Amino acid sequence: MKKSKLFILLFPFGLIASIASRKVNVRGFTSAANKIAEKAIEELEEWKNIDENSPEGINKLKKYWANVGQAYISPDIAWSGAFIYWVVSKGFSPDAIAKSAAHSIYAALGYNKVNHGEYITLPPTTSVEIGDIVITSRDEAPRSFEDIKPPVTFFPAHGDIVVGIDYINKNVRVVGGNKRDKVAEDIVPLGPGYTYPGAIAIMRIL
Repeated sequence: MKKSKLFILLFPFGLIASIASRKVNVRGFTSAANKIAEKAIEELEEWKNIDENSPEGINKLKKYWANVGQAYISPDIAWSGAFIYWVVSKGFSPDAIAKSAAHSIYAALGYNKVNHGEYITLPPTTSVEIGDIVITSRDEAPRSFEDIKPPVTFFPAHGDIVVGIDYINKNVRVVGGNKRDKVAEDIVPLGPGYTYPGAIAIMRIL
């Protein structure tokens, strides 16, 4: 079994930690958040040499879709939301986030959550932390945090899981599905106050 790739987190005051160990619990990062980030990295490694059109990739997509109670149709159907639910449900708990393959829907359903062990939806001015889900819009129309608020309304969106933060160089490592035809990672420069540029909402597990 492959070991998850280490990603070093650099914190102020010289504190260094790695989320590759479930024992890490620093600066308020819950063990649930660490587990979810670990699972995202594990999935990233498993997609290293495959894509959504390969037999191995299709088999993984079938599992993702089945996990949200839907049948696999084609790799052309956006599957990034199904990936998010897979990571959260398998990495921590199926009850931690709404069972939906649509980012805008599970984000809206998390808006009024206050229970421990569940994702809550926060405004984009929130500083990102490990295990957060960063929601961005894929809609042609401009979208904002106001569009996330109930009642639940579908619009094209995307979600990435924060798996690493470099507080010294001010960038964040995120992992998401349906990116470049696979599960992929990006290193994104952070905005003022360690915010995520272009986000319309931040989801955080309590």
